[in-house]
Amino acid sequence: MPDITVSHLSHTYHLPDGTVVQALSDLNAHFPAGSFSVVVGPSGCGKTTLLRLLAGLETATGGQIDFGGPRPRTGVMFQAPRLLPWLTVEENVRIWQYGMGGSTALAAQYLHLFGLDSFRKAYPDQLSGGMAQRVALVRTLACQPQLLLLDEPFAALDYFTREKLQDELTEQYVRQPLTIIFITHDLDEALRLGERILVLRRGRQSGLLTRSEPYPRQALADRTREKQTILQLLEEPHET
Repeated sequence: MPDITVSHLSHTYHLPDGTVVQALSDLNAHFPAGSFSVVVGPSGCGKTTLLRLLAGLETATGGQIDFGGPRPRTGVMFQAPRLLPWLTVEENVRIWQYGMGGSTALAAQYLHLFGLDSFRKAYPDQLSGGMAQRVALVRTLACQPQLLLLDEPFAALDYFTREKLQDELTEQYVRQPLTIIFITHDLDEALRLGERILVLRRGRQSGLLTRSEPYPRQALADRTREKQTILQLLEEPHET
C-alpha cells in the first residue's frame, strides 16, 4: 500500500440552527505506508472528522486525500463496539464475509489469536464492555485491512482492559504490518502506541513527533518531556 498524503484538507459543518463549524482548515499531513500514526488533540480539533474523511464516510469541502492509487481495503473501529445483538461473537466477526463466500477459518484464527475461543457462541449482551470491544477489534482485523482506522476505541474502558487491548493491537501490528491511524485525546496512550504522533489544534497540524521505541512499550515509562512538547503544541500562540 502506498503512502497517504493529505493536502490542504478542509471540512465545514452547517448545523440546523445556522451555525457554521470549521472542523478542518487547510490541513496537510502525511501517513507513510506501514506506519502506526496517532492523531492527538482536544475535543473539537478535527480528529474524528479527519478519520471519517479517510474512511470515505464523508466528503471533504476542500483539499484532497491521495491514497497513491485506489482506496485501500479499510477497517474502521469506533469507541462503541457496535456489535449486532442478534448475532453470536463468531457471526459478528464473520459479518464482513456474508455474501462473499468466505469460510469460517479466518474468523476462527482471529478468535483463537485474541483468546475468544470459549466465547464464539456467546451473544453481545453476555459480554463485558472490554470483551465486546475486543470482539470489535477482532472483527475489524479479520477483514484483513490494508488501512486500519481507530477512533478512540479504548476510551471507555478501565485502565487494565485498555492496557491489555493496546498490547494486543501493537502485537498484531508487529505480526502483520499495516497502516494504522489511531485517534485519541489521551497523551499517555498516544505515546505508548504511536510511531508518529500528529498533533491537531483547531483543525490544523500543530506539530509532529516521531518515536523509535520498540514494542511492547511499558505503560509507566517516563515520558514527561514528550508530553510537555505535545502540550506546548496545543497551547494558544502568544500574541506579539
